[in-house]
Amino acid sequence: MSDAEHPEPEFYEARFIKNTQDKTLEAEIYEGFSYGGNIDETTGFALPYFTKEVSEEIAGNHNFPKLPEHMCIRYDEAKDSYQYSFNGGTFDWEGEDIEIEGMTFHVYPIGHGIFPWGEITKSWIPVIRSQCPYCGWEHPEARDTCDECGHEVSL
Repeated sequence: MSDAEHPEPEFYEARFIKNTQDKTLEAEIYEGFSYGGNIDETTGFALPYFTKEVSEEIAGNHNFPKLPEHMCIRYDEAKDSYQYSFNGGTFDWEGEDIEIEGMTFHVYPIGHGIFPWGEITKSWIPVIRSQCPYCGWEHPEARDTCDECGHEVSL
């Protein structure tokens, strides 16, 4: 197939929530970049891209004081990448340039392959009545089950 049939993805600015099973943790929401259909086919997680500044914020929030050193997110300046080891695997998230409306952004795919990212879509509802503790989806009225992921909703 030709490049015309498979054009480069068009990136756009988006917000992402890092989902967690731990209900004691507050949701982490970050500004980043995505393109339509940018989902990990195995896990169903979004695959966001973040600027260096936001990547540093994510690493800072992830690297809490008692976390073993080998599980911390570290930036390797020589490789221009963030590295993370977990369950015997090593993830290497290298920097790359993307373009949006003629502007170039240097970004990092922090969490690709392991972090449970969810993209907060344009249909995000501003009036909160109930919020899913798993995916962060906000519902306009009280309900027992999340419309987005099917989990029980905290009222």
